[in-house]
Amino acid sequence: MLTLVNRKKLIEAGRGTRLGADWPGQRCHAKTRKGTPCQNPVVTGRNRCRMHGGKSTGPRTAEGRVKIIAVDLRHSL
Repeated sequence: MLTLVNRKKLIEAGRGTRLGADWPGQRCHAKTRKGTPCQNPVVTGRNRCRMHGGKSTGPRTAEGRVKIIAVDLRHSL
């Protein structure tokens, strides 16, 4: 289990996290509730992390697509 004490020891040893500031992968960059860009890694093949819609598959049925179109029309005015 990664506790605060264990995490501090890992940081002191130079192995803090695998997703630190120098991690070369792509970041989410969606705006968080705090107003800062999200720093989580993106879901493979998407541009957002799992918490900001990267795992969403979108509407699958014809009925679902119609609902999405109706919502888009209602909120785009």
